[in-house]
Amino acid sequence: MPKLFVDKKITIDAPAPKVWNALTKRQNTDEWAHEFSSGGPQFHIESAWELGAPVLWKAEDGNTVVKGTVTALEPNKLLRFTVFDVRQGDAPQLTEDDGITYELKKTKGKTTLHVLQGDFSAMQEGEKYRNLSAEIWDRVLPKIKEIAESPAEEKERTCGQGLAENAALPAKLGEVIASVAENLEIHLGTLDLKDQRSKQEHEAYEKLAREHREIALRLTAVADAMVGYWDLPMGHHDPEAMADPKVMQAFEKLIGLERDLMALLQRRAEDHKAMLAETS
Repeated sequence: MPKLFVDKKITIDAPAPKVWNALTKRQNTDEWAHEFSSGGPQFHIESAWELGAPVLWKAEDGNTVVKGTVTALEPNKLLRFTVFDVRQGDAPQLTEDDGITYELKKTKGKTTLHVLQGDFSAMQEGEKYRNLSAEIWDRVLPKIKEIAESPAEEKERTCGQGLAENAALPAKLGEVIASVAENLEIHLGTLDLKDQRSKQEHEAYEKLAREHREIALRLTAVADAMVGYWDLPMGHHDPEAMADPKVMQAFEKLIGLERDLMALLQRRAEDHKAMLAETS
């Protein structure tokens, strides 16, 4: 029997940590978990959201109606947990993909949330329950989007939010450097290693390609770390230290270097476009 999964996606105009909070913070899940009650007891979700932690869907009287366990976890990227209605008797045999899976991916400055739920084929009338669950997610996902995009909690912009928003720069630089490495690696295959000069060029390109790959990986890791600091609490800043001219001078220097970089990239793009036209 083919597997039956609910498979839904939605694009949210918010960074992944805000979407993660909409999916896991109690005050946020309270706004959408009740959609799964289907006319029964109104649910809320309790979990520490740690690998192996229980996930309990509780009714208003505190009794657990649905229970599960976190089986996969990459904060701000991936969350999977099993779900089992305790009123149904014995739990079915589960695979590692069963349950509810949230996958978050950056898409042009936004976050794509991919939700999978199943496998419903293990249930009697599985297709019926898959379709009912799909209808519920059609109501839930817009609420999650609304929560994540809401500025209600952003009474003051924190340094952590600033770090997360500025992660786009190292992330894009990492992509550019990785692309340079790819071009260097492809060029290696064009060299005739019977020629001594080609051998020297091969060694140079191979070394530089490897170093570019290492830099790209490091930049990507830095960008991911910056995004992960979205919830960093705002610490006290010394007003006198903040008023030091060096603070403004450093910021002005950054702006100048960003302008220089923009001009450099524009010139390079034009040169490379001309080279591409010549070789076409």
